[in-house]
Amino acid sequence: MLEKTVQIKGMTCGHCEGRVTTEILAIPGVTKVIASAEKANATIESDSEISQESVELAIQLFQVRERAQMDLLNVVP
Repeated sequence: MLEKTVQIKGMTCGHCEGRVTTEILAIPGVTKVIASAEKANATIESDSEISQESVELAIQLFQVRERAQMDLLNVVP
């Protein structure tokens, strides 16, 4: 079992932690993710080496989706 911790900007609540967890768990080989808004990081466990590029892409997907959701919530009809 391999473990790594990555820093993540933009998490502010439990909802964000859940979305980060979902995005990172989609990476092949990842078995567990513990995301912490308080610590601004996520600890990732995997059964094989995962590339930094795949983790960065998952984090970027989280950030883009959160921005899009916030934009939708801020639309005034």
